[in-house]
Formats: sequence, C-alpha cells, structure tokens
Amino acid sequence: MNKVSANYILKWIIFSAIASVTGLSITYLFVYLLDKIYLFTTQTNSYFILLPFLAPFLCKYLAYYFSPESSEEGVLSYLNSVNDKFGYLPIKVTFFKFIAALVTLGTNLSGGIVAPLVRVNSGIASFIGRQKLIKKFKIDDDDKRTFVICGASAIVASVFHAPLSSGLFAVEILKRANMKYLDLFPSILAACFTTAVAKGLDLTSIFPFQSTTETFPLKNLVWIILIGFFSGYFSILYVNFYHWVSTVSERKQLNFSSKVLGAIIVIVIAYLFGEGLLGTSLNMFKSLVNGELPDLPEYVKGRYFIFIALIILASLKGITNCLTVGTGYSAGFAGPSVIMGLMIGAAFGHLLNIPPSSGTYYSFMAAGMSGILSASMNVPMSAAVMGAEIFGSNIGFSSTISSIIAFQVARGTTLYRSQIE
Repeated sequence: MNKVSANYILKWIIFSAIASVTGLSITYLFVYLLDKIYLFTTQTNSYFILLPFLAPFLCKYLAYYFSPESSEEGVLSYLNSVNDKFGYLPIKVTFFKFIAALVTLGTNLSGGIVAPLVRVNSGIASFIGRQKLIKKFKIDDDDKRTFVICGASAIVASVFHAPLSSGLFAVEILKRANMKYLDLFPSILAACFTTAVAKGLDLTSIFPFQSTTETFPLKNLVWIILIGFFSGYFSILYVNFYHWVSTVSERKQLNFSSKVLGAIIVIVIAYLFGEGLLGTSLNMFKSLVNGELPDLPEYVKGRYFIFIALIILASLKGITNCLTVGTGYSAGFAGPSVIMGLMIGAAFGHLLNIPPSSGTYYSFMAAGMSGILSASMNVPMSAAVMGAEIFGSNIGFSSTISSIIAFQVARGTTLYRSQIE
C-alpha cells in the first residue's frame, strides 16, 4: 500500500468516525427530547390532538424568525448544498433546523425525523470541515463535500441500522444521472461505523423492524410485481400532491396563514380517522411490523374491507405528511414513506389471507416499503438494498423487483426536483 492510499484510508476512517459520533448523538438526543415532549403533552393535556394548532406560532417565533432558511426541507437543503456549494451549510441554520423539527413533530404534525436530522448532521459536518484543525489533513473542497455526505449517511444509519443502504442513500439521492463512485466508500464507511457503534452500545433502532428467515415463495411473484406497480402510481399521486400543496401554500414565502390552515386540516383528519396519523406514527409502524393492524373502526371486517381501509389509511398518512411539509413545517418524507409502504404491503397480505407471521407477508411489506421509497425519492438501489437489509436477505428479491418497477413507473416524478434538473 503506497503512502497516498494509506493517508486516504486513514483520513476517511477518522472523518467517518466523527460523522458517526455526531450522527448518533443528534439522533438519540432528538428522539429523547421528542419522547419527553410527548410524555408531557399526553399526560397533562387531554386535548393533545389540538397541539398542531400551536405549531405555526412556535415555528415562527422559535425558529423561522431567527433563521427563515431553516424551513427548507432537510434533504433538499442537503442535496442542493452538496451539488452546488461543495457542501457548505451555515451553522446558524443547522441549529434552528433542529429546533424547527422538534417543534413540528413535538406538536404532533405529521412527518419523519430523517430529513431534518440529515440537514442537521450534514450541517455539523460542514462546520467541522471548515475548522483549522481539520484543515491539517489537507482536505480540499471535494473532501469537505464528501464529509457532508458522511454526515447524512450517519443519520440514515442511526435511524434504520442498515449500513449499506444508508451509505447508498446519501449518495444516490444527490443526482439520479451521475452517482459518484468516490463518494460511496466514505459514505458507506460512515454508515457502517454508525451501525457498529449503535449495536455496540445496545442502542435500539428508531424503526425496530422484524426480520424473517423464511424464503420468499416464487409463486407469489406476480403479486410482488403488482405491488411494485401500485407503489409507483401511489407515489406519483403522493409526490404531485406535495408539490401542489407547496405551490398553493407559497411554501418558500413562509405564508403564515397557509401554516395555520395546514395545521387545522391535519387536526381534522386525525380527529376523524385516528390520532395514529399524527407525529411520526411510530405506534402504527410497530403494529405493522409485528403483524398487527393499526387501529381501525370496529365495523371494518373481512379481507376486502381491511384492504380498502389500509389503502385509505396510507393515503391519509401521505396527505397529512404533505400538508405538514408542504406548508413549510420542518419534517421529512422517509419515515412516512416507510409506513405508507408497509401499509400497502400489509393490505395486499390481508387481501390474500396471508398469515401475518409468514415470509410472504413480510415480503409484501418489504416490497411496498421499497417501492414507495424508490419511486418518491428516486433511490431504487438503496431502497432495494434496504428492504433486504431490514427484513432479511431471503426476501430481498421482492424488495428489488418492487423497487425497480416502482421507479420505472414513477420515473421523472420525485419529491426533490433538483435531482433530475
């Protein structure tokens, strides 16, 4: 091994370790604070379903007043900075992004934690990469940019404990047409570090999936293909609705009245169809991965009605998520996309009377999850790999097939339009 190669490896081992430590710290601090907020609001306020109404006021005066840029969707901010600014992200915006996300999800608006925390940890990496001590490693602008990518991959790995797909995700989401190979090694290394440290410290995954050792039966391949097509078309509606909400609400102008209206609509939907749609919907997620149904009305019985109810519930989760992020609040799409995908897979499982504990049932959920992630975010490779990493390699075939089909169906449709510009 020559000196240049040794220095390269040593440099990225150090940088990946730094990104991992900050990523884990940010993720678990955020979840800890969010849990404390939920505990306080649910125990002291019987009307906690009305909490979203506080969001426009708290966001405005605790975050957006000091840093309007913190309202930008987290992954979009990340990919724009990496693609156009060598990963430069202002530290002031990074701090207030954390506050804005905590307020948004703490007041029970609907969204995920991945996107805002990707922005926060990549912002921390950007700040560290500009310090004098780091400059002793003789890093250039491309290295600073790659360090920011490591910050993003560390967050995804902190949340999902899926190292390979997390590293792929942070790179693949940047540009659909030209994923850089030189970004992959540091990104995957940071994700592997993060997952190894998390497991070494016995930290529970934010999304505790259930894996299976059962092999996917090829006789059900036609249903996996159907789920792939369904996920693709579902994602097109989801993405287009988000962009419509963003346009109508004048998201970039931080229209206050739009935020108030968006919060009210989310409250009404949750009141009519279930409080599980609020916040990160982790209880809904846990029910699905344990083979149980989310809370449904008592009159919903029979496989056809359960199928329709789960599809409607997935749609409502997408609607509340779009209303939250589309009107300018700080939350993400990854968590809701995972939950919507799981519901679609579970819907098909119940339609066919598949036992919830079977490999086929889990393969359906893996296909739905990978399909929605792939189609809505234009990340077919990382979505396919994530399904295999999380649910088990024995049914990775189903997540791969669905991911490819959904991506092709929704090709050109994405939550982040700068990916394809």
